[in-house]
Amino acid sequence: MNTDKLAFFTYRVLPARLNVIEAGWLLGFGPKDITVLVSHGLLKPVGQPAPNATKYFCSVELEALRTDAKWINRASALLYRYWRTMNGKRDGEEETSPTKGVSPQRSTIKSHNQLIRLKAA
Repeated sequence: MNTDKLAFFTYRVLPARLNVIEAGWLLGFGPKDITVLVSHGLLKPVGQPAPNATKYFCSVELEALRTDAKWINRASALLYRYWRTMNGKRDGEEETSPTKGVSPQRSTIKSHNQLIRLKAA
């Protein structure tokens, strides 16, 4: 645990607003995960910040979300789906590949990479 995080958890009273990193520490998510949660509407920054502005979050609301098991489940499920999709795009595959287990004659080839994989198999 880094020293900033350790110092954060030793506060007797949390600051009224927390930045993305501190919100992640409090909720148990990473900074990139917090950004995804904001973009999908599961987490709201205070005020109405511009898209390129630093986002701050109300510590009272974060404490309430931290103890809400339903919200944590929804947020975790969203992040699993998001990162699975993003990693699939990075690898050049669809989230659910329709060509697995189907002969090449009956499948629709969606990309050049899939064509190469089918030829190699």
